[in-house]
Amino acid sequence: MKKTLVSLFAVLAMFLTASYLLAAEADPKILKVALLPDENASTIIKNNQALKQYLEKELGKNIELMVTTDYSSMIEAMRHSRIDIAYFGP
Repeated sequence: MKKTLVSLFAVLAMFLTASYLLAAEADPKILKVALLPDENASTIIKNNQALKQYLEKELGKNIELMVTTDYSSMIEAMRHSRIDIAYFGP
């Protein structure tokens, strides 16, 4: 009975730890927003400052705008959780 309780406690502790870590990642302090490179990266960042300010105000989070090198690099960044939001275009 004691082994069963210890095992149950260990499983519960692992579950709670995993849940905490996943929840922490699910609500980051800074949201990384990726944009496609249809112009010079600095121009894209400058032209999207209004979007950044709007998102910061509405979401109550810091927003980091970034421009990927191309469409496929944006997909890979999303796939590997390096960005939180992406504008993939039409």
